[in-house]
Amino acid sequence: MTSEIRQFSVIQGPQSVCLPLCITGSLFFGVGGPILFAAQYLWGTLAFFGAFFVVAYLLNWFISRWLNAKTTVTSDDLGLTIEVTRSGLNIPVGISFFAWDQMEGFKYWIGNKGPNTLKIQWSDGGKISFQEGDLDMLYENLKRIYPEREID
Repeated sequence: MTSEIRQFSVIQGPQSVCLPLCITGSLFFGVGGPILFAAQYLWGTLAFFGAFFVVAYLLNWFISRWLNAKTTVTSDDLGLTIEVTRSGLNIPVGISFFAWDQMEGFKYWIGNKGPNTLKIQWSDGGKISFQEGDLDMLYENLKRIYPEREID
């Protein structure tokens, strides 16, 4: 077990992919599309590319601010304490504790085009996905404590 308390600041992504994809897609095509079309029509190709980067930046800001939750994970001898400090899509602010014996396994994905992801699966069937931040340190901590629970 760990003999120290370790804290990790990570981003918790929404559990389902469909709803965030629908929201992002509708914002891009519903709001961003008309902006891009108007920039192209009124000011030309250079304005289109400028507007494209502005729309991409605003969508990235929206996703990071409103869809993903800011989370602090604390690891100690008893288990993991997950504190959501800024809510996200269907992720309310609050604190949850999970004992080590509740953890069924964990898997780490290195994203080619998207962010790296660490998914922890619990014995009751629940799953939590983390992205960005101190993700690598959290993964190394889990690997050090329970290497046999890593899912291939």
